[in-house]
Amino acid sequence: MVLVGAVAGDCGLDERGVARQPGDRWRAACNQCRCLEGGVAGCTKRLCADPVPLPAKQCRDEAGADRGEGEQWTVPGSNTACRCRAGLVTCTVIATATDTRRQQQGVNFPGAGSSSQQLRDQPRPLPPPSVDPAPGKPLPPLPPPNVDTTPAPVTCEDRNGRRRVEGENWKEDCNRCGCFGGVAACTFRACINPANFPAIKGAPSLFTENSQRDVSGTAQCRQDGVIGCRAVTLDMKALQAAQPEGPAFSLLPSLPDLLLTLRSPPSQGEIQSYSFSLADGGEATFTVRPSSGAVYGSIRPLIGDKIYAMESCGEDCNVLLERDRNYFNQFED
Repeated sequence: MVLVGAVAGDCGLDERGVARQPGDRWRAACNQCRCLEGGVAGCTKRLCADPVPLPAKQCRDEAGADRGEGEQWTVPGSNTACRCRAGLVTCTVIATATDTRRQQQGVNFPGAGSSSQQLRDQPRPLPPPSVDPAPGKPLPPLPPPNVDTTPAPVTCEDRNGRRRVEGENWKEDCNRCGCFGGVAACTFRACINPANFPAIKGAPSLFTENSQRDVSGTAQCRQDGVIGCRAVTLDMKALQAAQPEGPAFSLLPSLPDLLLTLRSPPSQGEIQSYSFSLADGGEATFTVRPSSGAVYGSIRPLIGDKIYAMESCGEDCNVLLERDRNYFNQFED
């Protein structure tokens, strides 16, 4: 799941046809979006798939035979009735009623000839097993001995043959996988290893870190989900000299594997928009105001557990924000 960025003013229109403003949230398919500062759209990027129906629950009786949901049966050679409910076998012993009326002579009222104290001291019989409220149904069942009533857990198998439990998530190369209804579902991305590009190692950087500036107290660095924040300085000359499909740049000297190549000439005007491809197959976009040096953007590598965003924090102040790749997945209706 990755953060999707866009150029200024690219948050689009809402369902009423009104342009979205910074702070607005909306849903796109199974993904959540938010309009960030500068009109940059940030969205999760999840694999939207129809839910896989769960298999019908079944039970196994005392003889090892499969029983369907709601099925009832009697254990041979006994007065025990069983039923399959929600994947569990429940049984009860059917009591035999005895008619004692023929043994009585005349009318015998309960307690006749006994004192109140004797009635209180008499042991009271245990109440019979509760009866199913629906007429004509057998008594509620009790679990019989030697019958495993534990439903089998729903599991998946990853590409290495490892069993995964229902709802578990894991990573295969640069793709995310999950176990849904007994089926392993994964994103489908082309995974590229930056180590396969030794010729562009040591490329010049578009940004340098400004370790002398403390930005920990800025509103940008105190946003929810931010796990890393640093002040950076844009090399404007290097950015404006970049050529489509030309030499690659690293994002920062401390992040040499984030290698960017310009895709197409930037838009011209008071605000310039740049689109880059990353060496691992990801992408990055930047919106720059040359007059003030303000930069907004997003960097979305396919490899690794982090995503990045660039935001202006005032005059001659830009910060690079780090978040966990799965952070935006928590915003669900």
